[in-house]
Amino acid sequence: MCHTSHRDINSNCVEVTVLTCQSGKTVIRQLEQGLENSDLMSLRRLLVIQIALQQSLCDRSPACSLETPSSEDNQEESLMLGTEMDLQLVEGTVEALESTLKMWLHEQGGDREHLHLLLPPSCFSANSSPSPVCLKCDMQERLISPALLASTPDLGMKTESMQDFQPPNKSLTNQNFSPQRLRVVKVLHADGVCQSVLYGLPLIVRPTSCWQLDWDEMETNNQMFHALCHILKTRDWFLLVRSESEPGSSPGSGVFSYYVIQSSGSHSLLLKPVMTRELMLPCCLPVSVEDPPLLALNTVESSLEQLEKDPVFNPLCLDSNLYVHLRIRGLLTRSSQLFGAQARGQCRGASRPPEGSTQRQQGRQSQSRARATVTPLPSIPLKMPRPSLTLHHSRPCVPAAFFQDS
Repeated sequence: MCHTSHRDINSNCVEVTVLTCQSGKTVIRQLEQGLENSDLMSLRRLLVIQIALQQSLCDRSPACSLETPSSEDNQEESLMLGTEMDLQLVEGTVEALESTLKMWLHEQGGDREHLHLLLPPSCFSANSSPSPVCLKCDMQERLISPALLASTPDLGMKTESMQDFQPPNKSLTNQNFSPQRLRVVKVLHADGVCQSVLYGLPLIVRPTSCWQLDWDEMETNNQMFHALCHILKTRDWFLLVRSESEPGSSPGSGVFSYYVIQSSGSHSLLLKPVMTRELMLPCCLPVSVEDPPLLALNTVESSLEQLEKDPVFNPLCLDSNLYVHLRIRGLLTRSSQLFGAQARGQCRGASRPPEGSTQRQQGRQSQSRARATVTPLPSIPLKMPRPSLTLHHSRPCVPAAFFQDS
C-alpha cells in the first residue's frame, strides 16, 4: 500500500501469494476475517498455495490443481468482494514447486490481447464488407534466455558466429586452438522433438577441409560423415549432443550445453542449441479432442484457400525492406551532421570580428564563410595505399577484421 500511494507501481496489478502447508480453505477463511475492514481496492488477486506433503495427489491431474472456494464450503459469503481468491494445491516435489514458482514469470493479467492474426477475407464471414478474418491471440514465453542471467555460464546460447561457438579463451588465430568437442548422448526421433525448446541461430556442420590432414584421413572422414548424413536422413533421426568439459577440470564443476543435430538434403548437418530443464517455463496447453464448429471451420478454410501455395520455401523471395531502411537512416544521419556543421559555421560567422582587422580581411572572411556553407564533395585520393600481403599457413586469415575496420 505504501508503494501504491507513491505511484511507484500500478495499483491494479497488486497480487499477494501465500504459501502454506496447512489447510488452504482454513487459511483463506482466516485471511477473509483478518482483512474484513481493510481497503482492498488495490488488491487484484489473492492466491493461497497449499503444499501437500502427506496426502497423495495422484488422483489429480495435473500435478497442481486450482480451486476457487465456493459458498458451499461455508455458509458465510466471501468477505473480500471484488478480489479474486484462488486456492492452488501443489505436490511437495521439486518439479511441482519449481513449476509453481516459474509461473510467476508469466503475464497473467488478461487486460488486453497480445496479437492479431489477419487472414484473407472469407466468404462465410458474417460481415457484409470483405474485411480480413482477425484472430485475437495471447502470447506466452516458453524459455528463459541465458543471456539474461548474471555472469552467464557457457550454456551454448551464442551461435551467432563461429567465434562465439568456440571454447572460452580460444580464438581462430590462436595456434594452440583445440576444436570444440561434442559427445553424442542420444538418438531422437524427428517427430518427437518439440521445436519450442530449440533456440538461437543454427550452424551448418560439414566435413572439414583442413589442409593439415593427409588425403587418406580426409577421404575416410568424408565417407564417415556421408554415412552419418545418410542414416539420419533415411531413418528420420536427430542426435542429441552435449559439450565436453575442459581437460583437467574437476567432474561436476562445469555447465553443460546441449545441441540437436539434424540432417539436411545436402551433404551437411544442422546444429541447433536446445534448452535445458532449468531455463524452461511451465507451459500447460490443453489438447483438443473435439472438432471445431462447422461455421468456424468453413470460415477459416475459405480464408486459407485464397493464399498462395508454395511447395518449396525460398527465403530469397522475401524482402524485409532492410536496405531501404538503412539507406534512409544513412541519409538522415548525414544530413543532420551537415546541418550541425552549417549551424556551427553560421554561429562563428555571426560572431564579432576581432579588433584591428581591416575591411579587406573582413571581406575575405565573409567569402570563406560563404564557401563553407556549400557541401564539399568527398575527397577521393588518386591512389589508395595498399598493405602488403603476407601469406603464412599457420596463421589463417580472418576476413571479419577487414569488415570491422572498414
